[in-house]
Amino acid sequence: ELARRTGWPILADPASGLRRGPHTDRAPVLATGEHLLRSRWADDHRPEVVVQLGAMPTSKSYRLWLEGSTTGRVVAVDHLGRYPDPSHVVTHRVDAEPGALAEVAAGRCGNQGPTWWTEAWTEAERRASTAVARVVANSPFDEPAVVAGLDAALGSDTRLVVANSMPIRDLDAFLPTDCRPMRIMANRGACGIDGLVSTATGVAYDSGTPTVLFTGDLALLHDLSGLAAVRRLGVDLTVVVVDNDGGGIFSFLPIVDAAHVDHRRLFHTPHGLDPGLVDEFVGASLYRPDDPVSLADAL
Repeated sequence: ELARRTGWPILADPASGLRRGPHTDRAPVLATGEHLLRSRWADDHRPEVVVQLGAMPTSKSYRLWLEGSTTGRVVAVDHLGRYPDPSHVVTHRVDAEPGALAEVAAGRCGNQGPTWWTEAWTEAERRASTAVARVVANSPFDEPAVVAGLDAALGSDTRLVVANSMPIRDLDAFLPTDCRPMRIMANRGACGIDGLVSTATGVAYDSGTPTVLFTGDLALLHDLSGLAAVRRLGVDLTVVVVDNDGGGIFSFLPIVDAAHVDHRRLFHTPHGLDPGLVDEFVGASLYRPDDPVSLADAL
């Protein structure tokens, strides 16, 4: 509501829940920030104020953009005392629950509506979204295609639990805005890998609705014992595993180019295991999709 009234664009992290729902038809909610903020266009459209609500967004582009920004004010709003600021650019800190603050602010500000600034960002979002969708549609079957498959197949009553590392970043880069509701949950932070399957199981058990866990192979293997609860509780849990035999995110570290470091053994940590074998452990149905059609059929 605050964005609709002011015309201020929202660069929405996927875990915020703001990318999905009927409000996206009325408010300037953007999903391509990870791409836009890497462009010269964003350098030419720097705001006077950035308001960061809650936790630090997933987007690396956002952090780098802030570091190089000439924005005069960066306001961090947080009720947990964190005020995440890895680049030391925050100028103002507000101790308030982000949703409550936005509700109060929306009630006090006028109904300005869209401005030329709003139109510039929403047009950039439209063009970037079209380009991203085209690239994903014409690329090999990989992580972006899995995100597209989840987006197309999951119903509005489904809970989507997303792993740390690459899955949440894939969602950030490739999940578009849509008026269809989708509840997205994620364990973020240094220990976000811990208990991931158990978290998804708890979500499925508590909500009583279909739940999908989108994860990599390492995070799944790290919490295999959580699968025991799936069978014991009889919950409806679908696990979508992107198996690249190790930690794919570490290939993006600068150290990957260091000739004296055995990057594959120390960082990628290939395990050589077949995650599909856990189907016998929990009595699950196993599918091994290798293209968008077979993924859609499995989901």
